[in-house]
Amino acid sequence: MPIIDHADVSWAPTMERVRERYLVSPAQGAVSLTIKEVEIGPGWEDRLHTHPVDVSIQVMAGAIQALVGEEVRTVRAGTTLLIPPGV
Repeated sequence: MPIIDHADVSWAPTMERVRERYLVSPAQGAVSLTIKEVEIGPGWEDRLHTHPVDVSIQVMAGAIQALVGEEVRTVRAGTTLLIPPGV
């Protein structure tokens, strides 16, 4: 059972307004869980997409707007958005 020191996990090369790193993934021995840390700069937009599993988005600072199904949700620092599979 590994203990993952975040200081030892490298950030992927910076893309435009976003950078990310995998804290928990198969690379660390996970079988059915992935935890990714993402830093997003102002004005960044993602494409519409779905996931086959539950996805949680924890906002640590600032706020994001997410289109979840037909609803625009604002997720602010200190809150978590839980998105069900296929949404």
